[in-house]
Amino acid sequence: MKYALIDVETTGLDPKTNAIWQIAMILVDGPILGAPIVREFRPYKDSVLDPKALEVCGISKNYLDRLPLTSVDVAWEFVSIIKKFRGAMGERVHFVAYNSSFDYQFVREWYNRHHIHAFAGQFYWPSIDVAGMASLKVDPKTRPRRFRLQEACGCFDIAFDTKAAHDAQYDIEKTYELFKKVMPK
Repeated sequence: MKYALIDVETTGLDPKTNAIWQIAMILVDGPILGAPIVREFRPYKDSVLDPKALEVCGISKNYLDRLPLTSVDVAWEFVSIIKKFRGAMGERVHFVAYNSSFDYQFVREWYNRHHIHAFAGQFYWPSIDVAGMASLKVDPKTRPRRFRLQEACGCFDIAFDTKAAHDAQYDIEKTYELFKKVMPK
């Protein structure tokens, strides 16, 4: 099976008005693990920038404005990467993320915004949610009330640096570690 583990950092919580500005992806084909693919880029024009979201990521509007890559260029690059990964048979890829509905909706809207109609042909639905998988493996009596990525990692003895969190590359690497622990054999 082929998996694309994806994490996005965004300018807010609404995929219709906010935008992705950082994306990280790890491609997994059975036992073969690819290196993380990470891009930072300017959000699409007219996207809403929520000051709280920028603060959480430790960035500013000025930082985003200075990024050299554009949203549309990175979107098409990711389409191309996934297309190659799918191979000659064009098999779909499992979209995997921590709280996958968030990332899935943002990536789907990102494709739509740039008139890329490949999303449904590239990824299986539903997405695979590592948060849900991890939650099922934790005793409800000891499960933390909040179950963010850092708490889930703690439940599985995965070291987590809260200062490095909210960076798509760091988060996807931790998601992959967690995915390996909770994925049925």
